[in-house]
Amino acid sequence: ARVRSPKVHGGGPPAHRPFANLRGSPAHLYGNGNAAIWVEAFDSDGDAVNVSVSASGAGWVAGLVPSDVRWDGTPCPSGKSCYRATAWAGATPGNMTVTATVTAGGKDASDSVTFPVVADDF
Repeated sequence: ARVRSPKVHGGGPPAHRPFANLRGSPAHLYGNGNAAIWVEAFDSDGDAVNVSVSASGAGWVAGLVPSDVRWDGTPCPSGKSCYRATAWAGATPGNMTVTATVTAGGKDASDSVTFPVVADDF
């Protein structure tokens, strides 16, 4: 029987998964309303991060842009990449889920948040 030797890529330590964190999401959105969604991304290996956002359910998300501040107005921490996107509620009440996915060094991580879209009562 032949013994396979383990494959080593580049001889270094194995790549770590990046970090994705959604922050400052709204408690709820009114129908046809919108709110900022904040994403923090980090890769401990120092690889460049690629961030994407998506939504399902009662709305959509658009306009992902880099940000130098966090959801609470404080500066983006050193070594992290911060982004802001806009969550838009549809006209129909229901739940909306926003997912942020961070890819770095061939590995990915994601974080999701779900909040209600409620009928506009005024």
